[in-house]
Amino acid sequence: MSHALQRSVLLACILAALVSAPATAAVLYEQLPGADGFVSDNKTTPDNWTQMEADSFVLEEAAEVTSVEFWCNTSLGQFTTFQVLFLPDAGGVPSNGALTSNGFVGVPQVEDGAYVRYTVTYPAGVGPRLDAGVTYWISVVGMDDYSGEPAWSEVFRWAADSTAQGYARSDDGGITWSAANFNQPAFRLLGDVVAVAAPSWSRVKALFR
Repeated sequence: MSHALQRSVLLACILAALVSAPATAAVLYEQLPGADGFVSDNKTTPDNWTQMEADSFVLEEAAEVTSVEFWCNTSLGQFTTFQVLFLPDAGGVPSNGALTSNGFVGVPQVEDGAYVRYTVTYPAGVGPRLDAGVTYWISVVGMDDYSGEPAWSEVFRWAADSTAQGYARSDDGGITWSAANFNQPAFRLLGDVVAVAAPSWSRVKALFR
């Protein structure tokens, strides 16, 4: 093998060995609340009633989601238990098979203007890992049972943004989905962007001296 070819092979190996470094948690995607939104709730007691909302999004960079924020026009403490699903796209609606589906109990919440903002946080290494340029869907579902007889105030309404660009709805627990042309649910994704470390050319060149 010639000296020039050896150098080319070594350089290729060095570049391939560069480790991708996660950045600090960043806002990956967000749609801020501007309307009351629509029911996204799963009630099993006293009646078995389900309506789920979902919205699509595309990330500009590959990332691991570490937490999700979402809103509701309600009072603090009204809702504390949620299921958060990330789903692949199936021709303009969510697939009936989730990429991740996690339940959260005792969800932290704070007043945020006219809304309550909820934050669910994944344990390290558990959050969904999503690719750049790919359409995904997120669904947030309230999971608190009624405290007594069914009351509208105990049904989680996922706040929406102020646009009308469409989302998806399921009335059978996520088995089938249909498109809906109303305000999109409001949510914010935070996580670690996968950033490729820049090569140190001075060190690479030093290997060939």
